[in-house]
Amino acid sequence: MYQDTYYVAKRSGTLADPLLAYGTALLLQALLKSLPDGRYEFSCKVQIEDQGAAFAVHVPEPICEEWLSISRLPYDLARPVLRVAKPKEAKPGALSKPKPEKQALPECIIPIDYNAIWDGIRKANALIEEQRQTKRMTRDEISELRASHQSEYRNRDVALLIGDYRMQVEAIHNQAVTQWVQTLEAGYQAANLRAILQMFATPEADLGIIAKAWAKEVKLEGVKPRLTASQVFNPSMGKGQNQPKANQLAMGNEDVFWLLEYLKAVGLFTAAAPRAFTDEGMRKTYVLVPAKLDLNQHEAIFTRFKRSLDGSSAGPIKADVLTSLDYADAYLSYCRAARNDDPATDLDFNPRNTVQGFAVANYVLLSQNSFTMINLSSLDLPPWLNHTVRTSDDAASVQEVIEEHQAIIRPLNETFQEQNNLLDTYRDFLGGRTDALFAFCAGYGEHVVRTLPETQRIRQMSVSALDQIIRRIFTPLESPDPSQLRAAPLDPIIRRIDMPEVDPLDFVSTSEVHSGFHNIAYAIRQSTVIPQRQLANFKTGKRPDKPLYDVRYGLGNNLRRKTDSAADFIATLAEFLQLYNTETDQVYENTSEQRKNDPNYGRGRYRSRVAISDLDDVLKLIQKYGSNSDSVALVCNMLVAYGYAATKSRQEQAASNQSGDHDTNTQSNDESDADNTTDNEGE
Repeated sequence: MYQDTYYVAKRSGTLADPLLAYGTALLLQALLKSLPDGRYEFSCKVQIEDQGAAFAVHVPEPICEEWLSISRLPYDLARPVLRVAKPKEAKPGALSKPKPEKQALPECIIPIDYNAIWDGIRKANALIEEQRQTKRMTRDEISELRASHQSEYRNRDVALLIGDYRMQVEAIHNQAVTQWVQTLEAGYQAANLRAILQMFATPEADLGIIAKAWAKEVKLEGVKPRLTASQVFNPSMGKGQNQPKANQLAMGNEDVFWLLEYLKAVGLFTAAAPRAFTDEGMRKTYVLVPAKLDLNQHEAIFTRFKRSLDGSSAGPIKADVLTSLDYADAYLSYCRAARNDDPATDLDFNPRNTVQGFAVANYVLLSQNSFTMINLSSLDLPPWLNHTVRTSDDAASVQEVIEEHQAIIRPLNETFQEQNNLLDTYRDFLGGRTDALFAFCAGYGEHVVRTLPETQRIRQMSVSALDQIIRRIFTPLESPDPSQLRAAPLDPIIRRIDMPEVDPLDFVSTSEVHSGFHNIAYAIRQSTVIPQRQLANFKTGKRPDKPLYDVRYGLGNNLRRKTDSAADFIATLAEFLQLYNTETDQVYENTSEQRKNDPNYGRGRYRSRVAISDLDDVLKLIQKYGSNSDSVALVCNMLVAYGYAATKSRQEQAASNQSGDHDTNTQSNDESDADNTTDNEGE
């Protein structure tokens, strides 16, 4: 058992396994750092690696037996949480002494005051609301303000989870922490460490025998060898009939060796992000699942990640999406900053090589006083974070896409069915369904068109972000099999050409490969988001005249409904293009007098026609990627997604504005903040 690698077997297949791995890794790191010679005081590389059936915890050198006695482990790897710190006052005339509201804790440890955390939250909320009356606050400012008014900010979310009496975990957690301190003070540190090393020396260790050996050695009043298995640490071990072959009707809790529960509590403080949803009566606990993770880097990244959760009110579905995006953003920010500080730093810019995503436990308030675990799931990181993310520049490009998607997702409200469906579709995309990306983009484009008359502070997808996502997802490590639709490279489709400044009666050039795809996407854009935004700008006085062309509501949905048959889809698309060209010609003819009186009339406002060859090009794409309904849906959803996307990102628009290369009726300055972007094409 004295070795440099320890194995945490995946016995439950739930978040309990990574919690135990983190707790074990942190304990071994603390053991090394507390050695009297100080060799690991400032630098101790402990790594957690997923090896399939178990998590392997690697330490710099084999653990020595004498270290178990000479080291001085900290008491506060996990801390107790108390809702009430003072005992109840005795009633007048009572003879008995007042009993403490909570169990007594060793004086050497400082508990986390649950009430004080809530007091800090309320105070911070009041200040945030007050400042919002006078200025717009950024998410970073909100996070800084919350941190400054909460002394337990680092452990806040975990403390709120443990302190919630409806989770029924506080007493179990505090008992485990108390026993850890009591056994250390009584001189049983070596016994504790010996049991832990034995439990994880091999994946097949018999935990029951080890627990009995520990109980035989450690005789301490009030210390229980086994504790009730809480659903917070063991979501698959709820109260009920748990015997594999029942011989009686019984309902009871399961219990486990207390050191296992203590290590899971340590892991909870290290790698868990609990979130509560007041309106829905729900809770979720996200635990980061390691792939090949350096513990020191993890602590820095996870601290940054937890800060990003502030100020983002979300329902359960949106919380899943933002958790994935926020962690990826925090990871890339850390890597870029670390590389800037030290170019020789050994970093992997692809977070998918470091972590697998999140293990998630979902709890619902089924009774007034008790949350019940109802579902276990997993959450992946954004799928465009793959082998193509290798350098700091790659990370910066990917982070721009993540930030764009964060700004798109945050305003969506799950209480509205349409927006709930959009969030659900995006979560499917995070789960690996690539086609769900195009479905989300198409549906979100329709949402933008419907929302623009009410508010112009809505952000569009950008074509450049779509290009980058598709290129990264569909860039295989080896040559793809052309017969496989999902493996076929989509780069020929998304290869872009700029729409030329031509007379609207001329046809757009189609000399480049699949330019017809982008010409039709241009037509969709010119029939939906662009005239709608122009109309919204006109109604608010930001534009002097009405748009020249009508808004075609529901165009994207109408096209997507015809994907069961290539013939039906092409017929519907042809009908739209015929109406589009007709309206283009009519508007050009009807404004001939204005052009005679003013040669500059219509400059930048007229749109180009599309040719029949563009329709042929789309048909070739369908045939290229197969003739079944999946290929039709792929091409159609991509076409609609690109049609509703903005041709310029915020960065490109800002650059063009600085250089003077922008359209005449651009957005006003107050629309250029982080929550808004516009497609200025045709403005």
